[in-house]
Amino acid sequence: MKTEKKRRRGYWILAGALLVCVLLLGAGSTQVMAATYTKKTVSASSIESKGATKAIQALLDEAKEKATASNPYKITVPEGTYKLTKALHIYSNTFLVLKGVTLKQTGDAGLIIVGAESDNATGYYYKNITIYGGTLDLNKKEHTLLKVAHAYNFTLKKCTLKNVKNGHLMEVAGVKGLTVRSCTFQNQTLSDDASRSELYYEAIQIDVLVKKHFSDYVYEDLPCKNIVIDNCKFKNVPRGVGSHTAVLNNPVKNIQITNSTFTNCRSAAIQGQNWINCTISDNMINGTTPRGIAIYPVLFNTSAEGVYLSSTLAAQGGVPSGTSVKYKTPAADQKIVITNNTITLSGSDPWADYDSVGILVNGFTLSKKTGLGTASGDKIPKGDYYVSGVTISGNTIKTKYLGIRLVNTKKASITGNTISYTGSGGQEKYYGIQLREKSTCTSISSNKISGSFIHGIYLNGSSKATKIAKNTISSPTKDGIRVEDSSRVTSVISNKIKKPGEYGIHVQLKGSVSKIQKNTITSPGKKAGIRVASGSSTVSGNTIK
Repeated sequence: MKTEKKRRRGYWILAGALLVCVLLLGAGSTQVMAATYTKKTVSASSIESKGATKAIQALLDEAKEKATASNPYKITVPEGTYKLTKALHIYSNTFLVLKGVTLKQTGDAGLIIVGAESDNATGYYYKNITIYGGTLDLNKKEHTLLKVAHAYNFTLKKCTLKNVKNGHLMEVAGVKGLTVRSCTFQNQTLSDDASRSELYYEAIQIDVLVKKHFSDYVYEDLPCKNIVIDNCKFKNVPRGVGSHTAVLNNPVKNIQITNSTFTNCRSAAIQGQNWINCTISDNMINGTTPRGIAIYPVLFNTSAEGVYLSSTLAAQGGVPSGTSVKYKTPAADQKIVITNNTITLSGSDPWADYDSVGILVNGFTLSKKTGLGTASGDKIPKGDYYVSGVTISGNTIKTKYLGIRLVNTKKASITGNTISYTGSGGQEKYYGIQLREKSTCTSISSNKISGSFIHGIYLNGSSKATKIAKNTISSPTKDGIRVEDSSRVTSVISNKIKKPGEYGIHVQLKGSVSKIQKNTITSPGKKAGIRVASGSSTVSGNTIK
């Protein structure tokens, strides 16, 4: 019996040891790799004799030649402020430690580039690169500060990137596995000349490998995917995170933008183009920011600017692509989730004529082949470029403009949001929630909408909603809920509408609501509690005070 007990005890000790090993391996490569790093420190004597640029680059070049996945290099720059005269180039299996370091560019160049100056790498070539800590100061040079392309598993952590003019703070293209965590992006300025500034809006731009946007790399139809941007700060930049380029039929996949703060983003905090499997959550957007979160399909305007065919990238780089150049119906569920963000809007975009809105999801329909036909994009085929599978929930929006707008968006739900109007009122185009241009929504429910929007909830342009339920709407200047312009709603039920300027619920101009039931409407203004001027509705069990 004792022998059996010992055998069992030995078994559990062995099992526990194996479990610990599995947990350590599964916890991430840092613990496993840390014991096998080749550690190098840039010496003060080397910096003094060669200058900071050559001294740091010498070790980065050594890592290029000798570092491997099983024996990566960890290169530490000693604390201090150093002037660079050229950009640094970093390669695979390199961990660059810049804790307590400021790198300031004094030459006419960017600051850090993944890969060589004239690079011929293809695919996700550069692997396992981390930059940790430090302040990267481009000193108002007209370049992009940090460029990452043809890369796999790139991490930027606890860094501050700042002081760029007419360039991005960070630009990525053809990257699989990008993590940006606990970083600050600030002080990015654009020229007043729109023709010079139009390409450089984003602090972090998720780009495509096309000649106009990403020179010095091999051009290739290689999408970004698996992106995490978490716990970062964006201050005094045109746009925080975004895209204004796309490749037809080849979207950016698996994006998380979470727990970050966006302050004084003068165009928008987040602008996504051609993104799917995307989660934007728990962010705070404030200051002079006119647009909070805007999501577009392959287009972001009806001129199709910035949209390229895969054949163009293949011709430029000589790398074949299997992506179709014909119109393909977008995915039915693109998995766009926008949740628990706090958005406070003010100001207007100084560079472009956008409607100011807290959350926008904006599809397009092209009735004919469209495009600029220049270096700014290809002509793309006609088709219905909708966005589909969208969840907007739990957001708090304070705005002088629009709250939430869906345009040509399918299979959406808008639930549990708090939207308040902080403007002076009387603006004809400002609504709490608007569906237009054939948008469809399974549920618009449990939202709290207050202040002098024209309408609290407004459907037009042949849009559809299954239910509009349990919303609280107070003090719109006209209607609490308005359905018109051939739009259809199955049920408007159990909403509370207080002090509408005209009607609590209003159906007109070929709009239709099947059931209007159990709503409470208090103190309607000049008109009536409920008005059905088109379609056929069952109106029952409502309370009008």
